[in-house]
Amino acid sequence: MVETHPEKRLIGYARVSTYGQTLDSRPDQLRKAGCANRNIHREKVTGARPDRRELNRMLGKLAPGDVVTVTRIDRLARGTFDLFGIVKRIVDAKAQFRSLAEPWADTGTSTLLHPLHPFVNASAHLNHCLSSIW
Repeated sequence: MVETHPEKRLIGYARVSTYGQTLDSRPDQLRKAGCANRNIHREKVTGARPDRRELNRMLGKLAPGDVVTVTRIDRLARGTFDLFGIVKRIVDAKAQFRSLAEPWADTGTSTLLHPLHPFVNASAHLNHCLSSIW
């Protein structure tokens, strides 16, 4: 049986880097933003690890129209290229991404590309340079 999602699901992702930190406030913020408790993915793992199980599980279950919500971008990605890769997976699933602390980071609006425009240009230039070498 195919699972369908006729309406937008607000899906939260909450991560802390070490077991000395607590997740307590992040799920609360995500619930206040409209994420149901059952749709909040939590994990305690460093962002430098590419094998974040909950993140990959969440990304694998995205459906068109879903909205992935984080409290802050640094809870999702370790750096700019990591962020691009994760957001690309979200957009490829026809879902949206938003950050509560960074309102410009919302793929449901045109504001996302404005502050990232220099990075997009730099990335395109780097890809062009690398492809001409090989």
